[in-house]
Amino acid sequence: MLRITHLKWLLSLLIPAGAYFAVQTAVQADPSLNPHLPMFFAITLWAITVWATDILPAVPSAAAMTFLYLLCNVAPAPVIFGAWGAFLPWICFGALILSEALEQTGLTRRLALQLMHLVGATFTRIVVSLMTVGMFMAFLLPDIMCRVIIFVAIAHGLVMALELDPKSRISSAIIMAGFCSATSPGYGFLTGTEMSLIAMDQIKSIITIPTWGEYALANLPFIILYCCFSIFMYVKIIPGKEHIPHEDHLKEVVAERLRDMGPMTTQEWKLLILMICAITGLLTSKWHGLNGYFLYALIAICCYLPWIGLASFENVRKLNVGFLVFIVACLGMGSVAVHLGAAKWFASLVVPLIDGLSPIWLVLSSYLSAVAVNFMLTPLAAVSALSLPWAEIAQHVNMNPLPMLYSFLYGLDQYIFPYEYALYMYIFSTGYITPKHMFKGLGLRILFVAVILMLLQVPYWKLIGLM
Repeated sequence: MLRITHLKWLLSLLIPAGAYFAVQTAVQADPSLNPHLPMFFAITLWAITVWATDILPAVPSAAAMTFLYLLCNVAPAPVIFGAWGAFLPWICFGALILSEALEQTGLTRRLALQLMHLVGATFTRIVVSLMTVGMFMAFLLPDIMCRVIIFVAIAHGLVMALELDPKSRISSAIIMAGFCSATSPGYGFLTGTEMSLIAMDQIKSIITIPTWGEYALANLPFIILYCCFSIFMYVKIIPGKEHIPHEDHLKEVVAERLRDMGPMTTQEWKLLILMICAITGLLTSKWHGLNGYFLYALIAICCYLPWIGLASFENVRKLNVGFLVFIVACLGMGSVAVHLGAAKWFASLVVPLIDGLSPIWLVLSSYLSAVAVNFMLTPLAAVSALSLPWAEIAQHVNMNPLPMLYSFLYGLDQYIFPYEYALYMYIFSTGYITPKHMFKGLGLRILFVAVILMLLQVPYWKLIGLM
């Protein structure tokens, strides 16, 4: 184990050093390149290698990357720290507060149970209801991490209530259904996941980013199909021939849990109204003229007002504010890359390799690159490092960058092994999911997205004028 750790540390030094000397050679050969590029790539690849090998916590290493940019004079401080003035860290901050309120009031659990009660308590209908609630929550709650915690808790409770074997396929299917109900609908909405928001923030310097409605028009139909395939995966592929013992018992379990919760409390009604106000403010920004993202965060902070009392002062320390440091560091990486022209240079190197490819193959290449990079980087690191280069590549080949970027985001949601995605790894802490049960279904999902991209999504994007 010690030798593996030493190897990881060695890689974290050798890869940045190799990148520094390689880029330095390119800068010497082309005086038009920014002389700070070698140091930028060295620092950035150090951070990415550290994240990929997991030898340091993500938040401190992300902060170290930011400080190294400044100390090595890679870019001016306003460029490096300018991301703190962007909307993304603050809308995530608001989402963290709302998720804490959701946990305290139990509102999301009530909504999920109530939907199960309405649609009928069979295994298939429960999976469908989880995904339906997941779609609704992706619309309301931008923080994907918060949604994962909520939905996995619901799925875990169902598995325990049914007294399923922790190593059974059916328990794996239920936990995975909870997880994907939180994650799969996210890319259908601009505010559905941090990755979409980061990607749009990265490319705003070269194109006009889509509005919330334009983003949903381009992606929501595909995501609905994606969610439907995910349901098929949980119901048919992962469980195999296994069935829930005494499946009729599910109806009683759901009814009992609803009875235990009692009628909706005053606090639940307050939270529901507050969330409706927050999302309404976000969606109507073009009419009231205020920045909808900051308005969303401000309304979320109202949870702490004494006469509302949806979040307690004592629980402030439980908010994962360190995650905001990581997000801002990733945004800063993109800002520095734009300042130095790193993305344009990267694009100029890649364009000759893909020159002559048709738009459909360019879209597929973008998707496959994200699937591949997931084996080495976290999704947040990948979207921060590669969104802008792919947008630059699209512009070099006279193509709208958005389809390539959207397909890249779809690829980031494809994973097989737990280490590829921290939130995917989180679900194994329940003890009711077995990795080998996932491989076949997740592999087929990667293939499904590739096929649907080529056969349906590209023609759809052409129909609405994106390609």
